[in-house]
Amino acid sequence: MKTGKSRRSIGVALIAILFTAGTVMAQRSDTSRSNHRGHKGFRAGTERGVMGIADLTADQKTKIKAQLLSFGKEALPLTNQLAEKRAHLRTLQTAATFDTNAVNATIDDISKTESQLMKKRAANQEAIRKLLTEDQRLAFDMHKGGARGHGKGFKSFRHGHRN
Repeated sequence: MKTGKSRRSIGVALIAILFTAGTVMAQRSDTSRSNHRGHKGFRAGTERGVMGIADLTADQKTKIKAQLLSFGKEALPLTNQLAEKRAHLRTLQTAATFDTNAVNATIDDISKTESQLMKKRAANQEAIRKLLTEDQRLAFDMHKGGARGHGKGFKSFRHGHRN
């Protein structure tokens, strides 16, 4: 009788271990998930140099980092304003009574702020391009765009997973 109970206990324990192991193996870690979604490009970009451009001189790296810092200081308030305006738009759109004029005014306001941010991004890209050699510029231009070479996953990550 004692052997039957211990065998049953061992059997139940083995089944529990198998289920647990299966569940653990089915769950990928955050790093493997991000690698499959295109985030590995972000890490690879830092290994290849600033913004994924190889063969940058120390002077170029310093100037590009300074340009990125300057752009970040200019862009952050606009990005924050956009987030606030989008939240306000969501509030207006989900209100009990729909105010078309307020929604349209907020959409126009969002468009103006997005336009300002796009212009600053374009100026930043051009300022960085001016610091590069012809070969580096080609590599930079091939990687710039919505995700700047980081793949679709990074782009959706950067914009709060909107599709």
